[in-house]
Amino acid sequence: MRVAVIVNSKSDVNVLFAASIIDYLIKKDIDIFANDKQNAFFSNSIADVDFRNIDWAVVLGGDGTILTVARELAPLDIPLLGINMGRVGFLCQAEKDDAFSAIDKILQSDYILDKRFMLRCDVKRDGIVVASFTALNDIVVNYGRQVRTLNYKLTVNDQIVNSYQADGVIIATPTGSTGYSFSAGGPIVTPDADVVIITPICSHSFFSRPIVTSAKSKICVICYNNTEAANLTTDGQRQYDIYDGDEVIIRIADIEAKMIRFKNRNYFDKLHKKLCNYE
Repeated sequence: MRVAVIVNSKSDVNVLFAASIIDYLIKKDIDIFANDKQNAFFSNSIADVDFRNIDWAVVLGGDGTILTVARELAPLDIPLLGINMGRVGFLCQAEKDDAFSAIDKILQSDYILDKRFMLRCDVKRDGIVVASFTALNDIVVNYGRQVRTLNYKLTVNDQIVNSYQADGVIIATPTGSTGYSFSAGGPIVTPDADVVIITPICSHSFFSRPIVTSAKSKICVICYNNTEAANLTTDGQRQYDIYDGDEVIIRIADIEAKMIRFKNRNYFDKLHKKLCNYE
C-alpha cells in the first residue's frame, strides 16, 4: 500500500502534524509517496505531481484544501481522507484528535467510499469554448468584490427559466450545498442525491427561489447589459472574467471525487455540529 500525505503549509502546526502522520504510517509499514524535499506534499504545489501510483491520500487542512486536492486527484480515481486542521472542515471525515484512529480504520478496511460527482464548466465566447473548469462544490457568477447587481439569463436544458437582476448566481453540487449556496438561502441536500442546486444571490425579482434540477441537466448562464466584466469563480478558488454574451455552460463532469467515510459518522449529526454549533 502506498499513501501520499498532502498538507496546507500555511500553518507550521499543520506541517508538524503531517510529520507525525507520516511517522505513524511508516511504523505501520506503509510506503510513503514522497517528493525530494520533504515527505509531505504542499497543497499549493501539487498540480505537476504524478500521483498515479498511490492507493489513497491523507489531506490535512480545511475545506479549501480538500477542494484543491480533490480537483487534482479525482481524475486519477484516488480516495481522500480529509483531516480537519481548519475551522469548519465540513468535507473532512476526521478531526485532528481522531486522525490516528481514522488511519487504523482504513488499514482495517473499516470504511465506506463515497463518490461525489463534480461539475464541468465551459465558457463559450462567439461560439468557441475559451476556458473550462471543474468544481466539487460550486460555480459562481457575480461581480466578485464589487457590490453591484448583475444582469443574466438562466436556461436549463435550453429552456429559459428567467432573466435576473441579482448579485449573481450559484450552481452547487450536493457536496457544495452546505457552502455558499446554503448561506445564500439554498437548500441542504444530502451528498448522495443526483441533483444540482441553482441559487440566485439577492435577486431583485419575485421569482428568485432556488431551483433543484437533475444532475443530468445542462445549465447555462448568459450575462447581458452589464457595464463591466463579471467574475466566474469555481470552488471559491479559481477565477475567470466573463463578458456580455458569454455562455457559461455547466454539466456534470465525467470524473468523481472519492471521499473516505466512516460507518459511525452520521451526516445529520455533522450538520448539527458544524453548522449549528451543536454539542
